Amino acid sequence: MLTDLENAMDSLIDEKDALTWFKELDVNRDGAINFEEFLILVIKVGLEAHKKSHQV
Repeated sequence: MLTDLENAMDSLIDEKDALTWFKELDVNRDGAINFEEFLILVIKVGLEAHKKSHQV
């Protein structure tokens, strides 16, 4: 399971740089990532891991 999460995170990170992720996650544009905004990343990683777990 951890390997699936690690692979999902790697593929998501490879697609975007840190500044792009920050701008996308900072929904309210206050210059910080709050818990609710962080959850967006957690959900994206979880969905990507789930998708990859079903690939052969």
